[in-house]
Amino acid sequence: MKDGRLVEVGPTAEIVSNPQHPYTQRLLSAVPVPDPVEQKKRRELRDAIIESQHLVS
Repeated sequence: MKDGRLVEVGPTAEIVSNPQHPYTQRLLSAVPVPDPVEQKKRRELRDAIIESQHLVS
C-alpha cells in the first residue's frame, strides 16, 4: 500500500521475487540482508530507481 492505495496485488512470492511497481521495488530494496555484497546491490538498485523517478535532485 502507498498512500492508502494498493499498488500491487498477487501471490506474495510473485510480488517479492518480481515486483512491478516502483514503490514495491523501493520497499524491497530497502530491506536489510546479512550479506554485505547483496546489500550493496540492493542499495545500488534502490538508488537507481529513485534517480530514475527524479525523487532526489
